[in-house]
Amino acid sequence: MNAITTELRSSDLLASTWQDLVDGCWERFVGSLPEGLQADARLLPLTLRLTPKPLPWSRIFHQEVTLGLPFTLAEALPSASPAEVRTAVEAHMLGIVAAFGADRIDDGQVEATPELVRVLDEVRRARDAAIDSFGVGGVGPTYDYRAADLATTEANRAEQEFLALHASATTATYEELSRPKQYLVFPAAMTFSRAAGLGDASLSQVEAMCLAMAMGLQLRDDATDWEDDHAEGRAWAVRLMLQREGEGVYLRDIESLRLRMADSGVVVELLRGAVRHFEAASAAASALAAHRVAAWCDRQASLTQELAAREDEAPGHIVRWEKARKQARA
Repeated sequence: MNAITTELRSSDLLASTWQDLVDGCWERFVGSLPEGLQADARLLPLTLRLTPKPLPWSRIFHQEVTLGLPFTLAEALPSASPAEVRTAVEAHMLGIVAAFGADRIDDGQVEATPELVRVLDEVRRARDAAIDSFGVGGVGPTYDYRAADLATTEANRAEQEFLALHASATTATYEELSRPKQYLVFPAAMTFSRAAGLGDASLSQVEAMCLAMAMGLQLRDDATDWEDDHAEGRAWAVRLMLQREGEGVYLRDIESLRLRMADSGVVVELLRGAVRHFEAASAAASALAAHRVAAWCDRQASLTQELAAREDEAPGHIVRWEKARKQARA
């Protein structure tokens, strides 16, 4: 195991929450950097415009599986040592941070300054060192972050090219292009599970669980953010609506578009699709005896089902809900 994890005692892990573990891993990572980079690393959430004021990562991403998935999964892996849990959390949270950094730069939301590029390079270096320390020899984007980076970049490019060329899309095309964008959720969970001794059948359940969780979040995000995405010319919900109703004139007037979206029922269908993914993730987690992950998936399914029902009754509810949630966080 690497130097960041060697001092862990079993009692430390048992007393930890996922927030403690995630924020502790980040502090140790920052402390491992050259002194000239530490200040830039501490300001990374601000630099990426993920928060308007300095906050620990666990306060920025409230869902425990977003940054702390291996900690939540650990109950299904009783042979895993506390040091292995922490190393897996370290790899996972650094992998997610690196992914958000790359997305922000690719989307043009932040400038790729030399300081930001150096910090993200260090994040990826530490991420890769953590995952390599397991020594399980997994190959491909479901086990290796470097391969996952390449696969995700290719998937994002394919999505951008499709959106630039097509005004409409089928649900099958949307999901087909969305699945490869989720590779960065796999490596820590898969490597951690393999190192803990899971066989091929159980590893397939972990993979299915990770993909279904990620797709549930993807579909829900594409439903809640469709107006903002449309303003940037990349709303999948609008393309799904145009496929169903006929492309006609691509409406730029948001009020007219809201009415047309409400009539199409696309936003509700995206939410119901997210529910199905969360339910599939819960089933896979239950099969692994990962009851804490299953409970999280069940909560997400219930919440999303309620959002779908409210959106069906009052179109536009989901957009208002998301804006209120973002304002509350700010």
